[in-house]
Amino acid sequence: MNMKHTSNIIFVSVVLALAATGCGDMVLTLGQPTSPAPVGNMDAQFYVNRAKAELRQNDRADAYTDLANAIAVNSDCAEAYVIRARMEEGDGNNMAALNDYTRAIELLPNSASNYAARGRVKYRMRDFDGAVSDCSMAIQLSPNNAFHLVYRGMAYLQKGDVVNASMDFRKAVEMPTQEAISAGAGSLAKREAHGFLAYIAGEYREAANSWEGVQALAHSPDLSFWITEANNRWNSASH
Repeated sequence: MNMKHTSNIIFVSVVLALAATGCGDMVLTLGQPTSPAPVGNMDAQFYVNRAKAELRQNDRADAYTDLANAIAVNSDCAEAYVIRARMEEGDGNNMAALNDYTRAIELLPNSASNYAARGRVKYRMRDFDGAVSDCSMAIQLSPNNAFHLVYRGMAYLQKGDVVNASMDFRKAVEMPTQEAISAGAGSLAKREAHGFLAYIAGEYREAANSWEGVQALAHSPDLSFWITEANNRWNSASH
């Protein structure tokens, strides 16, 4: 009997043995190690971890599938909702992102980052009152994060409330740098806030320069709008 034949017999024997013990669903088809496992095989964290690995490989389709599997296994898996919401937000699917962030907030009501993220989505959906409300909750839960102040200030500015917008931007600029960095916002949020104060003061070229410096390090579609606004106003004032 040759080696290949012997190997086939051993493989079939293992499969039959697993089937006899009720574990036949654990056998993976050779040559397909990355295909999604059937829902129910693993716990939700397994699917979440695999989705993270797939995202590192930019395999978004399989990541979406695995996050859906995680939620199917455990509908209270907050991490799966948050990761999927971030993906949906990045894909411009704001309504889906809003729903997933809302579910994550229901499961983790003390998460400042989730309130801030939902506020950001509401801002993009032009629900500026909702954005102010969510960012206010984020600030209450994490008062040393300059980023939350900047987004609430942006929402106030879109509402035409220049007074409250200016207060938020000034607080962000004046926040001790170490506090801002430890909260995860760092100097970028302070530079954004400086740009908005310049914009409110009519210093449009200064505002655009400040924001363009931020964009070079961390692109934001929301800041792109304001850069265009500032440049348009500066060009109009120059002619």
